[in-house]
Amino acid sequence: MNRSAANGPGLVCCPMPAAQTARAVAATMLDEGLAPCANILGQVPSLLAWNGGRDEAEGTGVLFKTDAALFDRAIARLPELRP
Repeated sequence: MNRSAANGPGLVCCPMPAAQTARAVAATMLDEGLAPCANILGQVPSLLAWNGGRDEAEGTGVLFKTDAALFDRAIARLPELRP
């Protein structure tokens, strides 16, 4: 997650477990006015530090474009929407 400037645009990157989930979450974020644009990137491999070891997973990446006024609300909303 990146806040580009205190009063400028912001970009939030969030992995989703599947493309269908990515589309549903993106639609909700747009409908709620938290992000005017969401780019669904497709399959994204992830490397994870997990339980003292390393794991790998595949998911669907989403970039949410927002602005400073909505940034904190957008970030707070994503865990509520993402399974």
